[in-house]
Amino acid sequence: MVTNYPNKNLRLKNSLWIIVCIVLVIFVAVECTNQKNQPTASKSIQFANVEFQIGIASTDQSRTKGLSDTKSLGVDRGLFFDFEEEGNYGIWMKDMNYSLDIIWLDKNLEVVHIEESISPDTYPVVFYSPDPARYVLEINAGLASKHEIMVGEKGSLG
Repeated sequence: MVTNYPNKNLRLKNSLWIIVCIVLVIFVAVECTNQKNQPTASKSIQFANVEFQIGIASTDQSRTKGLSDTKSLGVDRGLFFDFEEEGNYGIWMKDMNYSLDIIWLDKNLEVVHIEESISPDTYPVVFYSPDPARYVLEINAGLASKHEIMVGEKGSLG
C-alpha cells in the first residue's frame, strides 16, 4: 500500500498559511480604516494661561465621530475640529461618556463662543456658536473657566 501523507501535510500547511495571510490582510485593512477615521494628535493650542495637546479632526468622518465612545480625555488634551472655512457648526454629545467645554474659534483663532460643562445627557441637543467659526475645541468640562479662557482671547497653534 502506498501512502501520500507528505502531500496531505504539505497541502494542509499551505492551506493554513493562506488562511493566516487572509486574516492578516483583513486585520491590517480594518486597522488602516480605523486609523484614517481617528483624529491625529501632533499639535498643541496655547491660550494665555494654558496649553493643550490636541488631536485634529479634519475629515467629515473624524468630525462626526469626535470624542464619541471615548472613556476619558487627558487633563491637558483636547480635540480640535478644523472645518476649513467659517460657518455655523453644531456640536452634539452623542455617545459621550463625560462632560466637555466646547470652544468655537474664528479663522484667526480668536474665541467667539464658549459652552461650558456640557453633559452627555444633553444629547440630542446640538450646540452652536451665535457667530461664525472655523474651528471648535473640545476640552474637559471646567477647564475653560479654570484657565480663564474667554470670548475675544486669541489662541495659537504649535
